[in-house]
Amino acid sequence: MTEIQTISLEPLRDGIGRYVAERSGADYLASIVALDQMGYEENKTCEIKDYDEIKLVVAFEWCTEIDDEMRDSMNDSDLAEDGAVGIALMLIDTLTKYTVVERAAEGSGVDFLLGDKETFDISDRTDFGIPTARLEVSGMLRAKPKSRFRTRIKEKVKQSKESDSDGTAAYVIVVEFSTPMINCTRRTPDDG
Repeated sequence: MTEIQTISLEPLRDGIGRYVAERSGADYLASIVALDQMGYEENKTCEIKDYDEIKLVVAFEWCTEIDDEMRDSMNDSDLAEDGAVGIALMLIDTLTKYTVVERAAEGSGVDFLLGDKETFDISDRTDFGIPTARLEVSGMLRAKPKSRFRTRIKEKVKQSKESDSDGTAAYVIVVEFSTPMINCTRRTPDDG
């Protein structure tokens, strides 16, 4: 049996890396409302795959009780995109050596620039350093037919190539909430 890793979404409420609490808090809310709306129950597992290869099995947890006011505060596109960002940032921060250091420039092909947690001084707002990885995120509430999910993965992997000139690795995380399914692909510019 595969070991299940529990990942708390709670740290999003306080900010992740240089991604401020006000913004990551909104992603936290979208993450838990999307999971709840799609029928996710505590201790339900989710496979994280790289295409069809299972990399990890996780269970998400949070402490906030979800109410109708929270559900009514966002539409489906907010839930899908912002919720996926919240989950992706927690996966990156929990499972890799990276954390978010800034939003990427519009049109760069990725959403976030990441820095190595060991060497990047997250607390120093004057030392922006050189980001050491990139992150592209996409979310879907329902992928029906399932081939839509695979198509989205391919689109986002291709899109991440737009900023390959910086020479850093790119993570592409696509979250589908109804199953839930998560694809996490790590690629380098050398992968083509």
